[in-house]
Amino acid sequence: MKIVIDARGGVKEWWPIGRELLPIHFYKFEGGSLFKRTLNFVLKTSKEITVLVDERNKFFAIEEMEKLGIKDSENKVLFDEINVKEALIVKPFIIFSESFDISTPDRKVAYFYKPLKPKVNALYFNEKEEEYVYVKDLEKAKELFENGWLVFSGMWYGNLGEDIQSLDVAKIKDIEIFTSFHDLSFFRSPANVKTYSTNDVVIFAENETIVKGVGDLIVVNLADITYIESVKEKSENEKLYKEVKKENSQKVSVHKTAYRPWGSYTVLEEKEGFKVKRITVKPGKRLSLQYHFRRSENWTVVKGVAKVRLGDKDLILKPGDHVYIPKKEIHRLENVGKELLEVIEVQVGDYLGEDDIVRIEDDFKRV
Repeated sequence: MKIVIDARGGVKEWWPIGRELLPIHFYKFEGGSLFKRTLNFVLKTSKEITVLVDERNKFFAIEEMEKLGIKDSENKVLFDEINVKEALIVKPFIIFSESFDISTPDRKVAYFYKPLKPKVNALYFNEKEEEYVYVKDLEKAKELFENGWLVFSGMWYGNLGEDIQSLDVAKIKDIEIFTSFHDLSFFRSPANVKTYSTNDVVIFAENETIVKGVGDLIVVNLADITYIESVKEKSENEKLYKEVKKENSQKVSVHKTAYRPWGSYTVLEEKEGFKVKRITVKPGKRLSLQYHFRRSENWTVVKGVAKVRLGDKDLILKPGDHVYIPKKEIHRLENVGKELLEVIEVQVGDYLGEDDIVRIEDDFKRV
């Protein structure tokens, strides 16, 4: 059976955890990303998999597919909708049932399930009345939950772009799928972080977090931002996302740590006129050949061996060595050692956004 995993989006409705350069599908939760869990689920049914993803995040999908032994992964990742006449369409989600299996349906069908708790940001279906309602409000979700409405699972058999509400409905049994912002309690924080919570407070944290004497809250404590929401209020994440983007586009674009095909970078400090990053480069990988219009950079190697292209020169740098890169100077960083390369980068300039990069060559086809 053909399976299409639609891993686009996952930013607006999931901000601040989902970012444009790390959508919620690929966020590195303890135990694996939603995309990885979805891959594990669909591989039990078929290895004929195609993935739809935003192009600048394609490497997340390719890396996870390669780790699971999916051959020719790069050619199975697409950026535009394809005309699939018959396939199981799956949105990334968390699945808690290892026993659930799905066979090829004999008709177009959308899969709904009986939730264990009310879901917001979810499509509900009433079997008796054959009525659909998309619910963003928690109180409305509680009402429908108590009246036995089913919730759309994120899976349907048919064509991409079809109206789910026009398809037949089949119940999913022995499965629980969490797709709501209010289900953050089921995402575990990184293993090195301790979080403390009560039954009426949901906490997801990258930093140690203690909440005392309050209730009915969702607390998301990330390295660069803390988000607190009352569970009794309507969920307006998409509206909030747009407001934050208008004020500071970097806040919706990247986390403190951004993962790239060659490794990662973490913003250690940023003030007006300067930014400090820790850059890691995987063995054998290199950044694009590039230059900047509005900033200069200074690289200091703290671990590993770096090959630096600076203008028409190649330099080999070891721990303690550093190099200055003026504005508009062509440069490239490469890990030529066998261990992870770590570099401290100091940027100085009147604009330090990630879009001030002109790529000349790139191993990852981003030119």
